[in-house]
Amino acid sequence: MNLTDFKFYASMGGHYVTTSIFTGGNTEAHLKRKSFSSREEAEDAVIAALKLLEMYTEPIPYQTYTVWVGGTEVNDYLMTLARAQRLAEEYTQDGFKAEIVNTAEK
Repeated sequence: MNLTDFKFYASMGGHYVTTSIFTGGNTEAHLKRKSFSSREEAEDAVIAALKLLEMYTEPIPYQTYTVWVGGTEVNDYLMTLARAQRLAEEYTQDGFKAEIVNTAEK
């Protein structure tokens, strides 16, 4: 699923998002009622939702990564590579050296 699976449209002063990918008509009807102040805001909301969906729907066997910063493991649970990369990037942006470790390779 990606941004092209969603339809964006402006109506009555708002910007709306629709899709029927998740559960069909119910989800589409619910999303049509969600209004945003701009198309960009609507796209940002969809991208954030897609990232969360990706993070929590990857099969468990692939949740084998952890992040270490300065000799300390900074997460409480194993995670997907995508989530570990995002977490490591947060620490890198704060000036720390982060290391991603795949526990399945040990």
